[in-house]
Amino acid sequence: MLIDAAVTESKGAPFAIKRLELGELRDDEVLVKVAACGICHTDLIIRDQWYPVPLPAVLGHEGAGLVEAVGTAVAKVKPGDHVALSYGSCGTCPNCVVKLDPDVPLDIVAPFGCGIQTGAGAVLRAFRPEAGSSIAVFGTGTVGLSAIMAARIAGCMTIVGVDVRPARLELAGELGATHVVNAGDSDPVQAIRETTGGVGADFSIDATGSPAVLQQAVYCTGPGGVCGLIGAPPFGTEVSLDMNQILAMGRSVRGIVEGQSVPDVFLPRLIELWRQGRFPVERIMTHYAFEQIDRAARDAEDGTVVKPVLRME
Repeated sequence: MLIDAAVTESKGAPFAIKRLELGELRDDEVLVKVAACGICHTDLIIRDQWYPVPLPAVLGHEGAGLVEAVGTAVAKVKPGDHVALSYGSCGTCPNCVVKLDPDVPLDIVAPFGCGIQTGAGAVLRAFRPEAGSSIAVFGTGTVGLSAIMAARIAGCMTIVGVDVRPARLELAGELGATHVVNAGDSDPVQAIRETTGGVGADFSIDATGSPAVLQQAVYCTGPGGVCGLIGAPPFGTEVSLDMNQILAMGRSVRGIVEGQSVPDVFLPRLIELWRQGRFPVERIMTHYAFEQIDRAARDAEDGTVVKPVLRME
């Protein structure tokens, strides 16, 4: 069958919407007519070849839509079902398809499958902080702001957002950060220590992928603190850490992939939190027509918007 898709032809090239031939549906596959799709930071760094994915390619993995057909081995969903698309979490199938209630807006839930569940899951699934804990989030984009909202849900008492964009920091404060630090104006490590009574944060997140920022995210934690690495740098990026800063303080650093979530379980919980008004992720979204994909990508890269979401006709 013929489909329209945004093709990444070569390194750094603009997205080109082309008519393509889609192969026959396999027994274990689901055909989804995508209604909306978020643009993820990973899409952009694959386009720019930070990750060595062969090109040309059709990118995009934050989608939501309606099931049009299912393979003979698929029993989980049926044609007409509303679904959100996410990553392969358990190995049972190549990609997870989460069934949705029909009243859930597809252009809101689309980005839940990657960036939003990554930030929220880092807090609610990977860290699981006790009420009254402290957390510092470096980078207040989609992942960081989702983590801040989740930290408020978890009952964290001190939530520090760190960025260099004043508008992002203002939004972080509105969405749950109890304190914000402009890293362009002051030392975030010192500021976080002062905010936590000289102890340091219980948890921290690096959502930037910058080695210098990861250092700060590690060193801002207190004794026994945990730093989660989420930001995606180019392959081969290395970071230098003082080994005694890890050893003597009992700190740990861990990588967090997709919030360590099982989408079939976690996404419905996030959607219910959104329904209750406790997880207002629509505040970070800006919607574009599919044909505006390059403008949406540029706006995301220059920081004009936090999370661009494409609407398909």
